[in-house]
Amino acid sequence: LQGSKKEEILLQLRDSKSKNFYIVLQRRKNYIVNMAPKKNVTEEAFHAFKCEVERNSRYLVEQLLQKINKLEDENIKKIEEIEKKCKQIENQHKIEIEKINNDHYRDLQNLEQQNNENIQNLKRMFVDQKQNTNIINSDQRNSNIEISKPLFYANNKDPHPIEFLQNL
Repeated sequence: LQGSKKEEILLQLRDSKSKNFYIVLQRRKNYIVNMAPKKNVTEEAFHAFKCEVERNSRYLVEQLLQKINKLEDENIKKIEEIEKKCKQIENQHKIEIEKINNDHYRDLQNLEQQNNENIQNLKRMFVDQKQNTNIINSDQRNSNIEISKPLFYANNKDPHPIEFLQNL
């Protein structure tokens, strides 16, 4: 393995018969290094390759974890925004519902007051009018009675018989 700045190492198995490994090193140019057969691979080369693979895998895992964390943060922000909007909408609807309830309650009170006024008016028209007519009829002296009364009843000693009957 040559070069200290290796960007990527790919291990490819060409043929199972030839047992030759090809390691592709990418820099400015691609180099193909022909290695010894599989049985004769040195421990140093294997260890270097293993370290390189572990480093690359750690790098990829870290990138994936960063992307996952970033997406989680974005999702949390979106959820918080949605919750804020929901709370705002709930508050608006609560205010509207309260306003509608107040209007409804006020309308009910107005209708109840109108009904009470109508009942009072009807009482005045029918019940009180009958009482008034009785009072008026009993208090009112008929002019025919006054004319037909003899004079001896006028000194308030004795009531006239027609007045007596009306008073009953």
